[in-house]
Amino acid sequence: MLDTALFRQEAYMLMAVISKGNTILSGYLYGFRPSGHWMHVQSDSTGLYLYMLNIALLSVAGSLVYTIGLKKKELSARGIALFTVFVRYLLAFKLLQYGLNKVFKYQFFQPEPNILYTPFGMLPKELLYWSVNGISYGFSLFTGALECLAGMLLLWRRTFVSGAIAAFVILVQVAAVNFCYDISVKILSLYLLLLAGILLFPYLKSIIRFLAGAAVPPLPGIRNNAGSTRRYGILKYTVILLMLGCTLYPYVISGNYNDDRTPRPPYHGAYSPERIIMNGDTFGKDELAWKRIFVHRKQYLIVQDDQDIMQDYPFSYGAGGGLYMEDPSGARSELFFETKDSLRYTITGIWQGDSLRMDVIRDGYKQLPALQQGFHWRVDE
Repeated sequence: MLDTALFRQEAYMLMAVISKGNTILSGYLYGFRPSGHWMHVQSDSTGLYLYMLNIALLSVAGSLVYTIGLKKKELSARGIALFTVFVRYLLAFKLLQYGLNKVFKYQFFQPEPNILYTPFGMLPKELLYWSVNGISYGFSLFTGALECLAGMLLLWRRTFVSGAIAAFVILVQVAAVNFCYDISVKILSLYLLLLAGILLFPYLKSIIRFLAGAAVPPLPGIRNNAGSTRRYGILKYTVILLMLGCTLYPYVISGNYNDDRTPRPPYHGAYSPERIIMNGDTFGKDELAWKRIFVHRKQYLIVQDDQDIMQDYPFSYGAGGGLYMEDPSGARSELFFETKDSLRYTITGIWQGDSLRMDVIRDGYKQLPALQQGFHWRVDE
């Protein structure tokens, strides 16, 4: 399984420091002190909104110090150039990161069996959108390649305006999806869209003239005001190599270039119970409260009841390949799969303190219509 955190422990420590600082500053400025926990800075959370407000106030304060204390009325040409380069590279990095996530089928992953067997109307909009995108490798590859192309164009002065236009169009669509499907990365998508807008703003008149069909004078040459050509070139290509290394590293180290083909853990799949013997009492297929059980790749055992309600139980693989679970009340469960043939299994063990023996049939979820990659030129095929 792919792990996208290059330095996971260090990232957690950094976010903990940022969250703690955000909480302290928010308490000092607004008297807002959450009790019992830090105000975590995460996607579309209260902590993130407070963090944005704090950053805005600090930026205003910094601007006042720069303009009044240092008696500077505007940034130098070199300062503007450095800021533009920073925005270009930051936006390029995020586009490459998300683009490769799509190219290698990690962001829009193939739906898990429990999702495929959940009635359509019972899925939230966010999960529906994610799942529909996850069943099409071609669409994921196409959208990811566009994001990577826009990111690469941003890295060179001669092409960064084209890259900024492409990024702006892509990010408008991304932001619209996040708002319309209530996906919890709305602020991030708006932030990236703002970065693309900042890069395009100096060329706004030329873009409007072009869209209006009027003559567009040549864009002014983009000079290198960030430093000497040689030092700038060395630094530039060092940064580009680091960016590519950071974005490609998780896939190279895992060898996972198409998550759809990544081997799933033992017993992964969907199972339909045929018979259950609980504490010596036998229940037939028509008497069962369990409609299906699923083994999720993230190590969850999920039970679907006859009302299509899902209940998940985190587990760990133990000695002998068993699934070991413990619920919040302390009740322990351990289940073992015994193969009868290619489709039939017997699950035995202890379920929340009760002895269990269950005969199940493995459902062929990969044969469901949603996962078929057919293509039709004609509606009557």
